[in-house]
Amino acid sequence: MGTLYNQSPRRYNLVECETVERHIEWAAEVAKKHKVPVSDIIEMKKVLEMERQITLSVYDGDAWDEQIGGIGDLIKEFMDFINESMESGLLSSVGKIFEKKVFDMESAQQLQDADDTISTLRRLNDSMMKELSELRRSQ
Repeated sequence: MGTLYNQSPRRYNLVECETVERHIEWAAEVAKKHKVPVSDIIEMKKVLEMERQITLSVYDGDAWDEQIGGIGDLIKEFMDFINESMESGLLSSVGKIFEKKVFDMESAQQLQDADDTISTLRRLNDSMMKELSELRRSQ
């Protein structure tokens, strides 16, 4: 899942006057070298751009497939955990821990600041994960 977790920054190419001028000079030079009209060089450049876009579309599709496959693997792992937890009775224990923690944390709903709420939920999650880990060890 390379691109899912290690997305490299995208490169944006801005077209400026100097860029256009360089392309015109390049097209004129190639046309002169091959003794063809500049318009033929421009058409060839269009063909190359279409090929580039097709290649990018294929790469994009490959990355999409890889990401969806990775997400599918994560969902399958999660579902396997849920099923195993249900079979072992662990899930009902998790539900009880969650109910207790939510009841204990009702005051968190009164917080005005979203950052405080997120921090509270993170502490709740950490506490639940700790209790779940202890419960697993005891079984």
